Amino acid sequence: MNVLVYGLGALGSVYAALLKKAGHHVTAMVRPNILDDVQKQGVHVQGIWGEHHYLLDEVVASLQDCVRRDWELIIVTVKSFAITDAAKAIAAVRSPDSFVLLTQNGYGNYEASAEHIPEKNLLVSTVFFGAESLGPGASNVKAMAEEIRLGSPGNRISQAEINKWIEFFREASMPTQPTDQIMKYVWGKITFNSVINSLGALLETTPGMLVENPNARELMRRLIVEIYSLLITMGQQTICPDVESYLSVFFNKLVPHMKNHCVSMLQDLRRGRPTEVDSLNGAIVRLGKRYGVSTPTNEMLTHLLKTKESIVLTGRAD
Repeated sequence: MNVLVYGLGALGSVYAALLKKAGHHVTAMVRPNILDDVQKQGVHVQGIWGEHHYLLDEVVASLQDCVRRDWELIIVTVKSFAITDAAKAIAAVRSPDSFVLLTQNGYGNYEASAEHIPEKNLLVSTVFFGAESLGPGASNVKAMAEEIRLGSPGNRISQAEINKWIEFFREASMPTQPTDQIMKYVWGKITFNSVINSLGALLETTPGMLVENPNARELMRRLIVEIYSLLITMGQQTICPDVESYLSVFFNKLVPHMKNHCVSMLQDLRRGRPTEVDSLNGAIVRLGKRYGVSTPTNEMLTHLLKTKESIVLTGRAD
């Protein structure tokens, strides 16, 4: 198949390498500052799925520069704060029959993309493997907490079509399961990242170190209780029936798989880039105000991370 990977950070590099390994025609859309490196060196992935190094069929810094645009699948791996610009750029050049797969952390990515791309062409996945960037087009996959879930919000895409893409990714050695309740899993990932990603970035430590600290465990518990209170008020189905069940899964299943992972928002800060806190804890706070649910721990964490982000990006706390 002809595939476009839009964004070649840690996650995009994994998709590009494994799909190229599976024999597909892969185009990558990258930032201008890494264009030459990726064109010359290709993509390199190592870790739990082995070591793979491939030159890609096309590498561009603008979709207008693509020789081929007949992509059957466009995989969007940019950060949540870049999703609107990505959706606009893709909408301007995609064919009517192409599917677009969203892989972002956080809340609002589907809604923002659906303003520019028909919902009958929008797929959503939850990616629960820990990928760390090793440089332009290079990534190390250190852990996987659970299999990738893939589906269509509102089930606007047929199950037969969903199953086709499930096999597509499985054949590329990416463990993937279909679901007709993808938003349940999206919110599961939002909950996880609003705790582990945000605290890991703020305190500059790993998930394993966080759960070993009783003060951090209490913060994590409070964050999760607030999020579950919000989800119940919203009427949003969750991956666990109640907050106590989720706390057990979180501490005993999810975190142990990722205990030594350097969370993505800490990677962002170390590279002088903005984080996704606005689509995680920030979104929890905004939704809490909309639905009348108090979220003081998430609000405090949002302010702390926004302050840290400002200092990293500008050297100023305002």
